[in-house]
Amino acid sequence: MRKHFVPLSCGIVLVITTFTLSFIPTSAFAEETPKMGFYASLGLDLSEDSFDDYPDDPDFETGIGFALTVGYRFHPNIAAEGTCEYLNRVNSNDFDPDLEASILSFHGNVKGYLTTTRFQPFVLLGAGVTRFRFEQSGSKRDDDVGITGHFGGGFDYYIAPRISVGLTAAYVATSGKIKDLDYSTFTLGAQYRF
Repeated sequence: MRKHFVPLSCGIVLVITTFTLSFIPTSAFAEETPKMGFYASLGLDLSEDSFDDYPDDPDFETGIGFALTVGYRFHPNIAAEGTCEYLNRVNSNDFDPDLEASILSFHGNVKGYLTTTRFQPFVLLGAGVTRFRFEQSGSKRDDDVGITGHFGGGFDYYIAPRISVGLTAAYVATSGKIKDLDYSTFTLGAQYRF
């Protein structure tokens, strides 16, 4: 039950917040918000596994880390960005000894914004490289790297013309040496538009 709590609760929060913020008047504020240009964001990142690589379906803890994004909005509704995500403590007690895991990923994304008002829902699609690091006490560290797809959606909400807060939910599809280690991320962050 615990394994599905985080994605379910984050999904519910995303839907409720999107619905609520869509009713806030935004037309006057939208004129002050930059339509294009560079931006940077930093966020708290949570992950939930969909690992199919383990036959006994062991439980892995919700990973926690950060996401750093730098991007350029070259059209009022389209941006290109690069994201670095680090997730730690994706651990499992169902192994003997316990298995400790971390995830480091670099993704390039294209982001499509549905509005240019204060509340800006978006969809994103990207690809990149992800490294999984697995360690068990008394055994050597195992690093596996593979190509990953990155897709999802979320929203930015502007609290000032150049500053926004937002929530992003994404699914990371794995391949190569990390095939069947798909996972989801939920990022709560703040963004500054230059």
